[in-house]
Amino acid sequence: MNKRHYDVIFLGIGVSGAFTAKTMARHTNVARMAMIDRRPGPGQVNTGRARNSGTGHNGRLESNLAIGRAIEVSGEFDLLRGFAYKYAPGAITTVPGLLFGVGAKDVAFLRDRFAKLAPHFQDLRLLERDEIARLEPALIEGRDPSEPVVALYTAEAYAVDFESVTVALHNEAHRAAFETGKTLDTYFDTEITRVTRTATGFELVAGDITFTCRSLEVAMGNNSILVAHELGFAQHLVPTTVGGSYYVADARVKGKVYTPQDEAVPFAALHFDLDANNHSVMRIGPLAILLFMMERGSYRTTWEYLKSGALTPRGILGWLRAILFNPPLRNFGLMCLLCLLPIVGKREFLRQVRRFIPLMQLSDLTFADGAGGVRGQLIDTTNGTMSKATRIPTPEGMPANFIAAPSPGASVSGGNAVRSVRNHVKWLGPDYWFDEEAMRADLLGAIPARAVS
Repeated sequence: MNKRHYDVIFLGIGVSGAFTAKTMARHTNVARMAMIDRRPGPGQVNTGRARNSGTGHNGRLESNLAIGRAIEVSGEFDLLRGFAYKYAPGAITTVPGLLFGVGAKDVAFLRDRFAKLAPHFQDLRLLERDEIARLEPALIEGRDPSEPVVALYTAEAYAVDFESVTVALHNEAHRAAFETGKTLDTYFDTEITRVTRTATGFELVAGDITFTCRSLEVAMGNNSILVAHELGFAQHLVPTTVGGSYYVADARVKGKVYTPQDEAVPFAALHFDLDANNHSVMRIGPLAILLFMMERGSYRTTWEYLKSGALTPRGILGWLRAILFNPPLRNFGLMCLLCLLPIVGKREFLRQVRRFIPLMQLSDLTFADGAGGVRGQLIDTTNGTMSKATRIPTPEGMPANFIAAPSPGASVSGGNAVRSVRNHVKWLGPDYWFDEEAMRADLLGAIPARAVS
């Protein structure tokens, strides 16, 4: 048997796993590390271009976030964009962004939210109709002049190619390991078939290779919960795997346009995004639909979904309580289902879109067939609620981080990396350190002064 030992192993080389590996390689004294992924390269699942919305969430325009969380998200996103500015400058683009409200209820909500956010974000502005018309004319053209509208606006929203960022993180992790004399091995096309807890850490089996490590980083997106179940905890959590589909059209907006989101619905409300790699095209969505697989387009992961417990009586009951008995979430699901039906679906979607872009036509919309990722929103079967946590809680004494990473997971991957690395050096013992100050200085120092949150 081929045995290989490391201090830390990273399972999953998406943006979260790669950010943690890069941080550990550059800013700790951990000597032996390995990254493992069953795909042929970094960022090939939900981080990939076809699967990720390409939105850099920075707390200004995400109306479902509590004010405190919006401030946290902003700081965590700064780490990601600082890395992108310095190491992958072609992967991040600054675009204007609006949170656009239509009707008296939305307008009142946005005015109140602006009053609470403005002291924390100096770049945030409140726009009335005339300014909206000047900056995003498509939102006003053809609209009833008596209909109340208002918008929160920032000149600095972000389109991010997270796949390119992940490739750069992977490469920088290896460069840092080389320059500091550490071992960092990468294993692509490597399927881990068993993970067990040992007296000194963990044992992982892939074919004829047995890996051992003292601490473990599980950043496998939807599949993180499967590893937790294999290790005997978080059995009460099951995933509801939701595919995020969208339509595309020629760009009618100049940046990103969001709409107010119901706090009871953990999925984004209708929004308009310039494609991160082609600004002549905009994505419109999302439309959420249940998909019984862990990775979009990978039917082999249907078996993995079945293993998750989601379709057991306990899982189905938790799903019913969390979704069908939650009117806002249930109505959102029904709306999405209607918009995805043949023939009538596109017309219903157009009706939703015209609330925000009145002159949009049916012929302008093209369904992005097969695009979009799969988001494994975890359901707590003990109380029938959806978890919004980005991390799966572990038993006391287990030296492992489990990243579930629902939205805005990619945007806050730098914050997740900080928390994970703090844990790893604590678990490894008093001789290990993490120079967090140097890490922050390296990344935040790359942001232009006018753009620092």
